[in-house]
Amino acid sequence: LVLWNARHGDIIRWLLRARPLENAALLQAFIRLANTCGLPPPRFEQVNLGGGVIANAIALPDRRRSSVVFTDALLSRLDEAEAAAICAHELAHLEYYDRALVDILVKSKGHIKSRIW
Repeated sequence: LVLWNARHGDIIRWLLRARPLENAALLQAFIRLANTCGLPPPRFEQVNLGGGVIANAIALPDRRRSSVVFTDALLSRLDEAEAAAICAHELAHLEYYDRALVDILVKSKGHIKSRIW
């Protein structure tokens, strides 16, 4: 469980075979959004579904470097303004991710475990 908590973003990105966002203009727009939010720049990546039609995006908060992953189906169906709106929604998830709280929970795992058992 501790490993999952520490590496879940990397594991999910690996399972999905996420790769860097290909559209340079969209990437720049997403980076501007992250800067406007005052967030450390996350990875912006995409997943090729091989013809699948699942249009989705996911925010993967992480204590080291967060990610936002988009399916290629989503990106192919939206114009730049629509994709930016989805990105802003995902960035809001990262904005409310509390790194300090996660650090406290990770550091106190022994104390929490002793209370449970």
